[in-house]
This record gives sequence, C-alpha cells and structure tokens, in this order.
Amino acid sequence: MSRLLPLLAAALWVAGPARGAECTAADLLAGATPSFSYDAWDTVRITDGIAAIDGDAWMSDVAAPLSPVGAVVYRLDATSRIGAIAIQADGDDEYVVAGSLDGREWRTIWKVSPAGAPGMRFRYEQGLDAEVRYLRVRVAHGDAASSIGELAAYCRPPEPWPPAFPARRGIVRDAAWQQERDARIALAKLLLAAAGGAALFWLARSRERGTDPLRWASRGIPVAMIAVGAFAWTSFGTFHGSGAIHNPEMFHYVLGSKYFAELRYTELYRCTELAEQDSGRKPFVERRVIRDLATNRLEPASTVLADEAPCRTAFTPERWKEFQRDVEFQHRARLADLGSTRQRCIDRFGKAAARATHEEVRFAGESARGLFEFAERGGVHQVDRREQGHAETQCHQRHQRAQRLISQLRPHEHRPDAAH
Repeated sequence: MSRLLPLLAAALWVAGPARGAECTAADLLAGATPSFSYDAWDTVRITDGIAAIDGDAWMSDVAAPLSPVGAVVYRLDATSRIGAIAIQADGDDEYVVAGSLDGREWRTIWKVSPAGAPGMRFRYEQGLDAEVRYLRVRVAHGDAASSIGELAAYCRPPEPWPPAFPARRGIVRDAAWQQERDARIALAKLLLAAAGGAALFWLARSRERGTDPLRWASRGIPVAMIAVGAFAWTSFGTFHGSGAIHNPEMFHYVLGSKYFAELRYTELYRCTELAEQDSGRKPFVERRVIRDLATNRLEPASTVLADEAPCRTAFTPERWKEFQRDVEFQHRARLADLGSTRQRCIDRFGKAAARATHEEVRFAGESARGLFEFAERGGVHQVDRREQGHAETQCHQRHQRAQRLISQLRPHEHRPDAAH
C-alpha cells in the first residue's frame, strides 16, 4: 500500500485543480480586457488580434501608447502555465513581462530586449515555464515613445512558430495630422461663412429691388445659417478632438466648486494628488511635479505632499471618500486626453527632446520634462498656454544639457516594479 501512495499523489497532482487550465496552443490573452492599467491608452488594441505593419509608426491607431512608467495587467480565466510569448512593440524600447499568482508578488518571465530597429517590431520567446494567474507587461527602459501593438501568451507554442497576426497600416494622429485636420475645419468654416454671406446678400438685394424672394428662402436661409453655425462651432461634431466634454475644464469646475469649502483655492492640486496616493498610486505620484497654488511654483510632489495637514484636517472621513471617488472618475476620464497631450509634446520637440524627460529636475520648466510631466502627472491637470510656452522655451535652452545627463541618470532611474 505504501508503494501506491506516491503514484496516487502523482495522479492527483496531474488531475487536480492546481494545474489550472488545460495546456493548449491557444492565445490566453485573445480579446482580454486589462484588470488594471496605468499610463496606458487604448489598451484594447493590445489583445485585439490586429497587429501593425512591421516597422510602422509607434503612435498609430493600431498600437497602445505607454508612458515611461506605463503598465498593463491581465487576469487570466484560470491559473495557467506560460510557455511562450509574442509581443509587438516599439522596436527601440525594452519591456518586461512578469507573472503573479496573487497579483501582488511578481516574478519576471521575460525581459523583452530592443529589436535593434525603429517602429513596431515583433519579438518572440518560447521555452518559458511560469505558472501565473496574472500577467503584466510594462516599459522597462525607453525614450518616452513606447507602445504595444499586440501581446499574446501561450501555454505551449502554436505551430507554426512564430505565429502570424493579421496586420493593417495604422493612421498616425500626430501633430501633422492634427494640423491638417484643423486646416480642413478652418477652410470648411470659411467656405460656409462665405456661402452664408452670399445668401444673405442675395436676400437683401432682392428686397431692395422689390423682388419678393420665395418664402422658404427668406425664412429657411437664416434658420439654416444658425443651425450650420452652431454645428461649425463644435468643429463639426469633433469638439476638442477627444469628445464633447473638455475634461480638464470639468476637473476644475466640478471638483473646485463641489469641494470649495474644504479646498478653497490653494489646496486643489495637493489634495488631488494625496487622494491618488491613497488610492494606491503612490509610486507614480512621487515622480510628478505639482504646482503649489499657495506660492504658484512648480515643486516635486514629495515636497508638496510632505504637508498633508491642509487636506487631512479639512475633510471628514465620509467627505474624503467621496472626494477620492470623484478624483478617480476624473483620472479615468482624462486618460484618453493625456495620450494626445503626450503625443503633442513628443511631436513638438522630437524624440530626442522627449528623452530629456528622464533628467532629474526641480521644476517643470527646466527641461522637456516640464511639458511631459504636465502631460503625464496623473490624468487630472492640463498644460495651459503660458506654462506650455515657458516649457517650450526652457526645453530648447536646456536641450543640450539634458541630453548629456540622460546616459548618466538612466542607470539610477526609479521605476516601480509593481503596478498596483
């Protein structure tokens, strides 16, 4: 009987629930939705099964952009073995794929090295062996221009290996695309204004000559001009390019007025960042630059948040929880907007200037980090024109200095390993 016990234990281990899902060559992430993401936009593109054309631009509508601290986490349907991974990502950046059984303790499965060529590039790895319930991919090192086009994980490698993915050429909504769009909208408004002016001139001249225009024309043309003018005012339904609601304004209007009794004017930014810190984003909050509204100076977040008393004492526990919920709503609402803001920063100064965001600086205006930090500081603030202009000037003045510091500072960068 004692000899049968090891065999019985082995049989139970093979058949039991500890082995998780059946080991197949199916993509474990196909169509999956992230259970958590930070500083990552349009994450549905990562697992939609549609890749970018090899070498295509990193910021197209086929890829999901990530900031230098961006991370995406997936919760699998069951504990599964990971034996192979395929990823398409920006070719000159390094990524890390990690696994976890509980979503807290993470173990690196694969360090995705740069592909040695720019643009979207596939990398493949098989021979892996990791039991996971959660899978996370994050940016390890890069140039602030990172994105992922496709991520697939397999228990065993499919045949043939590497797998093939349907691909399409992406649309690049960069600064040039934005300028072209704005020019088309401006031209359309100009033509409509000219047509409306000509129609009104015709109506006026007809009355002067004693020629009574058709009733539908005398009434319909002014009504049509009002309707078309209102539609043109919304940029023909595109508004700011990201939706009808301008989230940066809503942040100040809603939170600033709803919690004015606690925040007054000077504590809006401090308490917002403190609420995000309490929500589990402390490693990211610590990297930001915040305007201290009491002094109107840009300070490292750690300096501003060192004094929590103005927020802790002003709110009741129930009111603070409500404030946290509203901040979280604003944060999520601004993620899409931040993607375009970040893109404009990188497009305006170029990839090399964006690398300067790794410089350890005191204030946002001292390098390209200034504008970048405004675009990446958590999803609830926006660069205003004066701050943007100041950051542009300082970026150009400090650009050469920043480039020299990049190689020195990069080995010492603080990159939080956890995405929770």
